[in-house]
Formats: sequence, structure tokens, C-alpha cells
Amino acid sequence: MKFFQLFPLLLTLAYLPSPSRAEHPTEYVETADPQVMMSAGFAGMHFSDSEKRQFGKIIQTFTADVQQQIIRETRRNQPYLPHRIDWRLRYLFTDLDERVQPLINADRLASYHLFKAGLVRQMAPSSADNTLQIESFKRETIGQTQHH
Repeated sequence: MKFFQLFPLLLTLAYLPSPSRAEHPTEYVETADPQVMMSAGFAGMHFSDSEKRQFGKIIQTFTADVQQQIIRETRRNQPYLPHRIDWRLRYLFTDLDERVQPLINADRLASYHLFKAGLVRQMAPSSADNTLQIESFKRETIGQTQHH
């Protein structure tokens, strides 16, 4: 990994408060990049190699489930698509919390919350125009499924 790729992670880690100063580092993560948040949260959990593999499989399953649910909701072609997708995501994040519970102890909880906040932010639309993004996603998804 090159220094310029590692620098944002180091910068984020340097500004995270110690557990004694703040339970949740919300003032630092409000403007942080989602990838940096996820990297810092993952590093802060201090997993063993086997736990890293287990956690990775859980996240891989989670992302596949998210993609499947979004495609399913898009194909239904019903009104209120953003609301339905948001509802599905909430359900999937609750399921994620249950799946990682055996790996997350009290010492890892704050780091897991940071990782999860980055994951949530990564899945959030990047602009205020959700309708345009959803329509673009629908065209892209429908085009991909027709080609397969």
C-alpha cells in the first residue's frame, strides 16, 4: 500500500478520541470518507486471522443480500422505491448486527460502530436527487439482467 493511500486512514486514526474521552466519535466521522471509516473501524477491532475471515464472510454475505434485495425491490416496480429500499436496508443492518454479535465484545463495540457507520454512509445516496439515482440504477440493473 502506498503512503498516499494509507495517509487518510492514519489521519482518521490520529483524530479518533480515546474511549475515555468519547463513547462515539461522531464529531470526527461526520465528514470522513466511508472507506476510511470502515478501515479504521476494522483495524480497531483487532481481529485474529480466523476472526478476520469470519467477519469478511459475514460482510460478503451482507453485501450480496443488499444487492439481491435492491434488485428484487427494483423489479417489483412499485411506488415508494426509496422508502422500500430504506426499509430493507434497516432490516439487513439489524441482521448484520446479529451475525457479528459472536465476534464483537465490549472492547470492539465502538470500532464496530465506526465500521458500520462507514458501511451505512457508503450505501447512502451521494446526492439529494434519489429519484434520478434510482432510475439510473433501474436502467443499469434491468440492462444487466437482460444480458445474462
